[in-house]
Amino acid sequence: MNDPIFIFDGVCKFCSWSTNTLIRIDKKCIVKFASQQSEEGYFLLEQYDLPTEQLDSAIFIVNGSVYRGSDAPIEVCRLMPFPWPIITCFKYIPRFIRDRSYYFFVKRRYQFFGKRERCLTPTEDTLKHFVTMKDLK
Repeated sequence: MNDPIFIFDGVCKFCSWSTNTLIRIDKKCIVKFASQQSEEGYFLLEQYDLPTEQLDSAIFIVNGSVYRGSDAPIEVCRLMPFPWPIITCFKYIPRFIRDRSYYFFVKRRYQFFGKRERCLTPTEDTLKHFVTMKDLK
Protein backbone atom coordinates (compact mmCIF):
# COMPACT_ATOMS: atom_id res chain seq x y z
CA MET A 1 0.00 0.00 0.00
CA ASN A 2 1.37 3.40 -0.97
CA ASP A 3 -1.07 5.63 0.90
CA PRO A 4 0.26 7.47 3.93
CA ILE A 5 -1.09 5.83 7.10
CA PHE A 6 -1.63 7.42 10.50
CA ILE A 7 -1.82 4.99 13.45
CA PHE A 8 -3.50 6.39 16.54
CA ASP A 9 -4.64 5.24 19.98
CA GLY A 10 -8.27 4.33 19.32
CA VAL A 11 -9.36 4.44 22.97
CA CYS A 12 -7.85 7.86 23.71
CA LYS A 13 -10.59 10.50 23.47
CA PHE A 14 -8.14 13.20 22.34
CA CYS A 15 -6.60 10.89 19.71
CA SER A 16 -10.05 9.95 18.40
CA TRP A 17 -11.08 13.62 18.26
CA SER A 18 -7.84 14.49 16.43
CA THR A 19 -8.37 11.68 13.94
CA ASN A 20 -11.96 12.75 13.26
CA THR A 21 -10.71 16.31 12.74
CA LEU A 22 -8.09 15.13 10.23
CA ILE A 23 -10.73 13.10 8.41
CA ARG A 24 -12.95 16.19 8.08
CA ILE A 25 -10.01 18.22 6.77
CA ASP A 26 -8.74 15.52 4.38
CA LYS A 27 -11.56 15.69 1.84
CA LYS A 28 -9.38 14.03 -0.84
CA CYS A 29 -8.71 11.04 1.44
CA ILE A 30 -4.93 11.39 1.09
CA VAL A 31 -4.15 9.83 4.47
CA LYS A 32 -5.52 6.49 5.68
CA PHE A 33 -6.04 5.77 9.36
CA ALA A 34 -5.79 2.73 11.62
CA SER A 35 -6.23 2.51 15.35
CA GLN A 36 -3.45 0.79 17.21
CA GLN A 37 -5.97 -1.65 18.65
CA SER A 38 -7.33 -2.73 15.25
CA GLU A 39 -6.12 -5.73 13.30
CA GLU A 40 -4.72 -3.36 10.67
CA GLY A 41 -2.93 -1.21 13.23
CA TYR A 42 -1.41 -4.24 14.93
CA PHE A 43 -0.31 -5.64 11.56
CA LEU A 44 1.39 -2.36 10.61
CA LEU A 45 3.11 -2.00 13.97
CA GLU A 46 4.52 -5.51 13.64
CA GLN A 47 5.50 -4.95 10.02
CA TYR A 48 7.54 -1.87 10.99
CA ASP A 49 8.93 -3.52 14.13
CA LEU A 50 7.17 -1.08 16.47
CA PRO A 51 5.78 -1.81 19.95
CA THR A 52 2.32 -3.36 19.83
CA GLU A 53 1.41 -3.35 23.53
CA GLN A 54 1.33 0.26 24.65
CA LEU A 55 1.58 2.90 21.97
CA ASP A 56 3.34 5.94 23.40
CA SER A 57 3.15 7.95 20.19
CA ALA A 58 1.08 8.42 17.11
CA ILE A 59 2.78 6.79 14.14
CA PHE A 60 2.80 8.16 10.63
CA ILE A 61 4.02 5.96 7.80
CA VAL A 62 4.64 7.53 4.41
CA ASN A 63 6.72 6.15 1.54
CA GLY A 64 8.24 3.54 3.85
CA SER A 65 9.41 6.15 6.39
CA VAL A 66 8.09 6.00 9.95
CA TYR A 67 7.51 9.19 11.90
CA ARG A 68 6.99 9.08 15.67
CA GLY A 69 6.75 11.54 18.49
CA SER A 70 6.21 15.17 17.55
CA ASP A 71 7.22 14.42 13.96
CA ALA A 72 4.09 12.31 13.30
CA PRO A 73 1.43 15.07 13.58
CA ILE A 74 3.72 17.58 11.87
CA GLU A 75 4.22 15.29 8.88
CA VAL A 76 0.49 14.54 8.63
CA CYS A 77 -0.27 18.26 8.55
CA ARG A 78 2.20 18.64 5.68
CA LEU A 79 -0.22 16.65 3.50
CA MET A 80 -3.37 18.46 4.57
CA PRO A 81 -4.86 21.42 2.67
CA PHE A 82 -3.94 24.99 3.57
CA PRO A 83 -3.59 26.31 6.28
CA TRP A 84 -2.57 23.04 8.01
CA PRO A 85 0.90 22.77 6.40
CA ILE A 86 1.85 25.91 8.36
CA ILE A 87 2.23 23.58 11.35
CA THR A 88 5.38 22.22 9.70
CA CYS A 89 7.18 25.35 10.92
CA PHE A 90 7.40 23.52 14.28
CA LYS A 91 10.11 21.37 12.64
CA TYR A 92 12.45 24.30 13.27
CA ILE A 93 12.12 23.78 17.01
CA PRO A 94 14.77 21.24 18.04
CA ARG A 95 13.32 17.74 18.23
CA PHE A 96 14.39 17.18 21.85
CA ILE A 97 12.27 20.18 22.89
CA ARG A 98 9.29 19.19 20.71
CA ASP A 99 9.44 15.57 21.84
CA ARG A 100 9.76 16.45 25.51
CA SER A 101 6.53 18.48 25.29
CA TYR A 102 4.85 15.85 23.12
CA TYR A 103 5.63 12.94 25.45
CA PHE A 104 4.68 14.99 28.52
CA PHE A 105 1.23 15.34 26.97
CA VAL A 106 1.04 11.73 25.71
CA LYS A 107 1.75 10.30 29.16
CA ARG A 108 -1.14 12.34 30.58
CA ARG A 109 -3.63 12.18 27.69
CA TYR A 110 -6.05 9.88 29.53
CA GLN A 111 -5.95 12.13 32.61
CA PHE A 112 -6.60 15.26 30.54
CA PHE A 113 -9.23 13.93 28.12
CA GLY A 114 -10.26 10.48 29.28
CA LYS A 115 -10.43 7.07 27.72
CA ARG A 116 -13.13 5.48 25.60
CA GLU A 117 -14.72 2.19 26.58
CA ARG A 118 -14.02 0.82 23.13
CA CYS A 119 -11.95 1.74 20.14
CA LEU A 120 -13.04 4.41 17.67
CA THR A 121 -14.72 2.63 14.78
CA PRO A 122 -15.31 4.14 11.37
CA THR A 123 -18.81 5.12 10.33
CA GLU A 124 -20.21 4.57 6.87
CA ASP A 125 -19.19 8.14 6.01
CA THR A 126 -15.60 7.78 7.25
CA LEU A 127 -14.91 4.18 6.24
CA LYS A 128 -13.02 5.20 3.08
CA HIS A 129 -10.47 6.98 5.30
CA PHE A 130 -9.48 3.79 7.14
CA VAL A 131 -7.03 1.21 5.91
CA THR A 132 -8.28 -2.39 5.64
CA MET A 133 -6.44 -5.69 5.76
CA LYS A 134 -7.30 -6.09 2.08
CA ASP A 135 -5.34 -2.87 1.40
CA LEU A 136 -2.32 -4.19 3.31
CA LYS A 137 -1.97 -7.57 1.62
